[in-house]
Amino acid sequence: ENLAFAAKALNAISYFDRDRQSTRERCNRAMDYAEAAIAADPSFAEAHFNLGVAMLIKASNMGAARAFLSNLPARGRRKFDDALALDPDFAPFLVASAAWRIEVANRGGGFLYGADAEEGYEELVKARALDPVDNVIAHECAVRLLADGREVWRAEALACLEDAVTAPTDSTFEAAIQEKSRALKAAVEGGPETEKAFLAKRR
Repeated sequence: ENLAFAAKALNAISYFDRDRQSTRERCNRAMDYAEAAIAADPSFAEAHFNLGVAMLIKASNMGAARAFLSNLPARGRRKFDDALALDPDFAPFLVASAAWRIEVANRGGGFLYGADAEEGYEELVKARALDPVDNVIAHECAVRLLADGREVWRAEALACLEDAVTAPTDSTFEAAIQEKSRALKAAVEGGPETEKAFLAKRR
């Protein structure tokens, strides 16, 4: 468990780091810890999950061609699938899986990677039902649905955003995510162009 926790902690730092090289290096360390945790206990779902997260954060900090050649997006997807097979009703796994499906589909990778935004939406709905008061889950739901841009999902996205802004937090990471939620809300209130610009620079 300590190895998986170390990978999770490194991933949390990488989530906010804007230096691409240091983030890639940190992701490599997180991947090493998570792989060691899996070797020690292949049934430990969170180790699979954190390996997938590290792979995908690393891919997002590479050029498109390098990310494709590394196969990190597909490998990260498989680790999410492994985690969900072990614990299909754990809300954070579902949200991460949904984020992958929606993001990859919106970037044109639906055919290549089998990403389906509608399937991602269903996972978001399930995650919110399982844990409706988690501000990180609410934030991710808001970001993914707003970035997708479908009008039919907008009301739900804004409801998620309101929950993300008002939910209680009990960790430094959750508090930092809530600051991002407040910034997103301000961007939404600033109008379509401000919202679009904010979402374009998200990670």
